[in-house]
Amino acid sequence: MQLSMWTYPWDVQDLGLEMVERDLFERAGLNMISLATSYHAGRFLQPRSPRRKAYFPEDGTIYFKPTTARWADLVIQPKVADVITEGGDVLAELVQRREAGGLQVSCWTVCLHNTRLGMLYPQAVTRNAFGDPNYYNLCPSHPDARAYVRALAADITHTYKPDRIELESPSFMGFAHEYHHEKDGVGLTPEDDFLLSLCFCPSCLARAARAGIEGEAARELVKQWIAEACERAVPERRFPEFPASGLDTFLPWPQLHAYLLWR
Repeated sequence: MQLSMWTYPWDVQDLGLEMVERDLFERAGLNMISLATSYHAGRFLQPRSPRRKAYFPEDGTIYFKPTTARWADLVIQPKVADVITEGGDVLAELVQRREAGGLQVSCWTVCLHNTRLGMLYPQAVTRNAFGDPNYYNLCPSHPDARAYVRALAADITHTYKPDRIELESPSFMGFAHEYHHEKDGVGLTPEDDFLLSLCFCPSCLARAARAGIEGEAARELVKQWIAEACERAVPERRFPEFPASGLDTFLPWPQLHAYLLWR
């Protein structure tokens, strides 16, 4: 059985490889380390770090050394985090120690949740029914985003040969995902959040059309419902049983239901 703990490269650098391995194996009884190899921004309390007690990592960077040739022809390009450029390739060191009898290695990889890349490549992000971009979510229907994730996974697995790779956010994200200081001023219901999270970007509409789905009709209905929600005096649920009722909630609207099933 693989028993692992999610771990950040900056923690390994601060505490040292030997201490991290010893704590995971001897104190926690684990046989694997899940190292973040691609991650987003955040604020992290560092209770055990001898260097600092709070840390703000760079947004949307990778924590390994990419193979230049693998990325040469791609539109979306990764950025290596400064802590790796300046402090060394933690993943490579862990793999080397594994070969000498150390912990197994898993690569914890954030895929499409990347605000930095979304800002740089807005053509590849998800968009709601009004066409507004969700910069924090590259769209899984967009060819450039798909190529980015394929290269990310291939580079990690072929170059470092981990025992496991964990893919986080490989698909569509919700509207309320805890972006910086989110405000709505309306009081969103569960269905409001769901409808605002639906992507109708050109890539999604094109792929849906190839599958015989009328995405534009679904988009117009969702636009109507969102517009009506924005005019409410107080929050009011249109579908009280949602989300427990699942996608069957939308069966009376066959074009929207078909679009949701296609996703």
